[in-house]
Amino acid sequence: MTDADRQILADPRIPEKIKQNIQQYAYAFAKESYIPHMSITRLEEYQEADEAKKLLQTKTMQFTVQALLLTNVGDDGTCNEIYARFQLQA
Repeated sequence: MTDADRQILADPRIPEKIKQNIQQYAYAFAKESYIPHMSITRLEEYQEADEAKKLLQTKTMQFTVQALLLTNVGDDGTCNEIYARFQLQA
């Protein structure tokens, strides 16, 4: 278990199911908790998330993607190994 996992387990705001997933599978969003998503940035300190959400406006975005990558997820949420690359056609 990583230091980041221990911080999450100690945080009273984290739902019990997420804590169970970390303890059982070493991944917060395992099995039915998995939420397909696309990360475009991250905070250095996850504790700042609530404050950051207040500052962000939700709006529709458009962008062009040339490839999708299948990657691992490191301890801090970064992708540090690419397993497969899927080139997309316009």
